Amino acid sequence: MSMQLNDINQKPIGEPEEMATPREELLVRRALLEGHSVPDAKEEFLKFKKMVVEKEHPSVSRRLPSALIKSLLAAAACLLVVFLLFNKEKKAVDMPDEHRIYIAKEAAADDITIESGKMQIACRVKPTDSPVVSEVTYEQIDLDDYVDQSTTLSVPQGKVVRISLSDGSQVWLNASSRLVYPERFPVNGPRMVKLEGEAYFHVAKDAAHPFIVDCGHVKTRVLGTQFNVKGFSGESTDVTLVEGSVEVTTKEGNVGKQETRILHPGQQLSFSGKHLSLREVDTDTFTAWHEGMFYFDNQTLREVMTEIGRWYNMNVIFEDVKYLGDTLHFSCDRSWSVQQVLTELQYITECRLRKDENSLIVY
Repeated sequence: MSMQLNDINQKPIGEPEEMATPREELLVRRALLEGHSVPDAKEEFLKFKKMVVEKEHPSVSRRLPSALIKSLLAAAACLLVVFLLFNKEKKAVDMPDEHRIYIAKEAAADDITIESGKMQIACRVKPTDSPVVSEVTYEQIDLDDYVDQSTTLSVPQGKVVRISLSDGSQVWLNASSRLVYPERFPVNGPRMVKLEGEAYFHVAKDAAHPFIVDCGHVKTRVLGTQFNVKGFSGESTDVTLVEGSVEVTTKEGNVGKQETRILHPGQQLSFSGKHLSLREVDTDTFTAWHEGMFYFDNQTLREVMTEIGRWYNMNVIFEDVKYLGDTLHFSCDRSWSVQQVLTELQYITECRLRKDENSLIVY
């Protein structure tokens, strides 16, 4: 009997030759959310059984009881699922004194607002293909009366807003973020906007008028491209380039001197206030939010929970800091309730998660 079992194990059953990439996992989730059909599990299992037992080992199928064969195949399938779900590692992380890694905003606004000077402008919110992404339009104000006024778009938690600027550029503004921009860009000089939080930009090409995003510590200058800028208060500023090229400059005094770097597609520049670093990244990890998705690829649980806390405007508390550096692959739709997200995360983490009023507890 042992020789027969060894015959089966010459090529381990259920061991994948190639794992699905995080990008492929994200595409599968999107397809499921859009209602595409999925393979019949029973039919696929029978095909798998026939391939392994009848084709590769025809003699074994006659000698082993069918119940044993089913048990072996079921065990192999379970091992494969466990292997995929728990494919994670540890990263070195500085343990903070304070376990509260994100603090919810008090009296956070529930509505999208647009203001010009001291006047609030009535805006219309239109749905898009994503349940959490909205397109904002509004009546243009009298440009002659407000030519020197800046317009401020503010987005509350749990929402993403897309808006078109006067030059045809499109901006997706993430939750808890603000964008300051002119109603009409000047005829001479650059196209300048100011950002607090996170935004994805698809900039209209105009070689005569560079587009500049000022997020405090860092300025990003482009002619026409697609890129993401993330610059929340108290966190590093990250510029991630999807297409084209951008020039990123730190303001003088932040690192002792002004520094300028040129980014190419697939690169991300991070500035912490003291250190400037450049690395190659999977851009989907940093841009999927503008399509209404959470998408984390080999990121720490601290990073994951910070983003979730910001989206739902909830405190995030680690009662056990040993889990801060756990890394994982995870994606889901941002339209899910916070409890749905926690339930999904619980399957792939070693820690426990719970919701306690307006706080998310990791223990």
